[in-house]
Amino acid sequence: MSVKFSMGRNYLEIFDFWCNDRESNDPYGTEFKVRVCSNGEDNYGESGEEFVGTGFWTCGIEEVRIFVDQLDKMNQFQEKHAEIEDVSYGGRLCFDLDRMGHVRVRGTLFGVHGIQSLKFEFSGDQTALGPFEDGLRECLTG
Repeated sequence: MSVKFSMGRNYLEIFDFWCNDRESNDPYGTEFKVRVCSNGEDNYGESGEEFVGTGFWTCGIEEVRIFVDQLDKMNQFQEKHAEIEDVSYGGRLCFDLDRMGHVRVRGTLFGVHGIQSLKFEFSGDQTALGPFEDGLRECLTG
């Protein structure tokens, strides 16, 4: 399953979601990949590929639940920030909402074995939060 927060050609995609046990909170029990396209170009701006980078993510299922709840509260203007961290290499995904409904998506991705890293940032709006949150909830239920 693939879940996207997208605005124009910019997007953050979560895919290959896997959870060892949805009832325990093994801090290494949930894995997924994150692909980011920022400004609709790759690192060199001339390749036919649209993605800027892909990172590997490991965390506990409870961290994903908290992140989804934060996104839900953002979508209702009850919170301004949602964040999730990777326990393996320290990757981070952050969503920030202003009172006009603009969403800033930013973070750091790490590649295989944490050798490469990518910092990214792009803007979207609140209309993309609902479908992204709904997709993540589906991942949680298996």
